[in-house]
Amino acid sequence: MKLLLSTILSFFFFFGQAQTTLIFQPNSYCTKDAFINNSPVWNGGPGFDVNNYGDREYLRIEAWTANANGSPEHDSRSLIDFPELHEIESCDVIQATLVLYANPNITFANGGQAETNDVDIFRIVEPWEELEVTWLTQPDFDETIKAEIPQNNNYDSIEVDVTELVTNMIDIDNSFGFLLKQKNEDPYGSMDFASSQYPDPTKAPKLILEANNIVFAEPVTEIFPSPDTVLCFNQSLILSVDDPTATSYEWYDGSTGSAVGITDEGSYWVKINYANCTELIDTINVFFTDENLIPGIFFDTLLTFCENSSSNSFGITDPQAQSFEWSTGSNESTIEITEPGTYWLNMYYFGCDVYTDTINVIFENCNCEVKFPNAFTPDGDNLNDVFSPVVEETNCFDKYDLTIFNRWGNKIFTSTDPELGWDGKHDSKNANSDVYVYILKYQLAGDAEEKVENGDITLIR
Repeated sequence: MKLLLSTILSFFFFFGQAQTTLIFQPNSYCTKDAFINNSPVWNGGPGFDVNNYGDREYLRIEAWTANANGSPEHDSRSLIDFPELHEIESCDVIQATLVLYANPNITFANGGQAETNDVDIFRIVEPWEELEVTWLTQPDFDETIKAEIPQNNNYDSIEVDVTELVTNMIDIDNSFGFLLKQKNEDPYGSMDFASSQYPDPTKAPKLILEANNIVFAEPVTEIFPSPDTVLCFNQSLILSVDDPTATSYEWYDGSTGSAVGITDEGSYWVKINYANCTELIDTINVFFTDENLIPGIFFDTLLTFCENSSSNSFGITDPQAQSFEWSTGSNESTIEITEPGTYWLNMYYFGCDVYTDTINVIFENCNCEVKFPNAFTPDGDNLNDVFSPVVEETNCFDKYDLTIFNRWGNKIFTSTDPELGWDGKHDSKNANSDVYVYILKYQLAGDAEEKVENGDITLIR
């Protein structure tokens, strides 16, 4: 069983006759946002340009100085990505709006401080990680298209038209969210917003998309390459699902590593969580070969073919066998037998120890197959007047002894000549219509085995 589950609690759909509205406002687990700062030195301490601020409750877009404290001019930029947006393969964008909320816990919020705090918004064109990105490692962005937040010194929330940016994000593969920066990055300008880490999730950055003809990319729904695997009875299995893009793992037994050891048959599932709020679940069934499996492959020890047959194929069908090795050198599951003799087969079963079996092959003249009628009519019309074993060729017998008995066990006919059958007489008199018993002891030409056949024959007059 394979499922792709979404846990985005605020990922809504509103369907009208011609338009769909999607609202992306994930929580801290399901989004990516961070701010970065380029202040290299402050009071002789380490530069801020190597710091990551992906765990803060606020997003800062700033151009500032703090000369009184020895700080040079510095800038802050913010990065926001909505991973769920990347699941859209195509659509006709009507309107896209980015909604940002003030964080009242930040000094510069609700009016901030600014001479000019206009903000430009660009499309990020390189991957970045929320808890790793710094000013020195910030991703590149496309400056040819932008959205703008005009100067605003008193805001609780701000709505920005990002339609053109979102259209490009959906149409262009190398799109990794928004970068927000002060327009000229000249002091003094600052805007601060609540990040996805803010305790009130309704204040997290939000993207509203209105579109038609939305097509979502086909999700990857498989973790294990095969739903079933078979092991030798004395083997064990390590199930490993290491994925560098995963945020956590959860196994059937509650373990949270990327691998588990399997020693028993059963069904085993794993759930992989990703930062874009998806959970990939897959199940694998594990079987073991029988420790007491008898290493016999063929159902018999003797195989008979007819002489002069156009094809004498022999083999075994087992879809679970991995490979075959015949005494003839063939590695196919079926071989063509042209000569009598002993043939052996090694069959490698699920990578376990080889299973071996042998079979003896003989050839016989199938035209000398002995058949018996069950009735005859010795009435002199030259049709079915004589009872004798039927063969298609002459000279089939090296030994021949046919005896007929009546119902009381009296011997009434015997012959050692295959050409001489019973004409229905006993002591030169016509035997009565009745059921008689025959016994034939014979040895076919070229066959060392003596055989015995017996049965009933009905005499009809």
